[in-house]
Amino acid sequence: MSTANGLLSIGEVAGSVGLRASAIRYYEEIGLVRPAARVSGQRRYEPTAVDQLRFIGFCQGLGFSLAEIRQLVTPPTGKSAKQRWRELVDHKLGELAAVIARARQVERILEVSRDCDCVSLDACRLLRDCERAITLERPSLPGSSPPTRAERAATGRVLGRRLRRGLGR
Repeated sequence: MSTANGLLSIGEVAGSVGLRASAIRYYEEIGLVRPAARVSGQRRYEPTAVDQLRFIGFCQGLGFSLAEIRQLVTPPTGKSAKQRWRELVDHKLGELAAVIARARQVERILEVSRDCDCVSLDACRLLRDCERAITLERPSLPGSSPPTRAERAATGRVLGRRLRRGLGR
């Protein structure tokens, strides 16, 4: 039920995009959307707010954070919106490539370990090698030295041989 001036209540906007009113208020708080006016103390939004919220949902579905989305919806100052979009997409593609590589490694480990004949986890050499390889890939803890290139390479070679044998390659 729009007001006479074409503005929508927060409930109408929320219903149009499938969000709770509290989510819209949060997006307003962090600067992603703005109400056009207040009528009797209640927020009223332009119909374009529905499109803005759909865009926010679209970007979240692609894995963008709210901070990244805020960069996209902020009017350009110096850089064009298209250039900003490309930079964010390139960064997101790099993150996604790392996640995919990690998922493939986990998949290989699970495939090999599925048919492991070890009696206990303590006796499983594959598990120890995989755990060490995963530990070497993680950032080092404060106060500890990161693994050397030689350590990472040696662990990768051992793990790679075990995975190839286990997968019948």
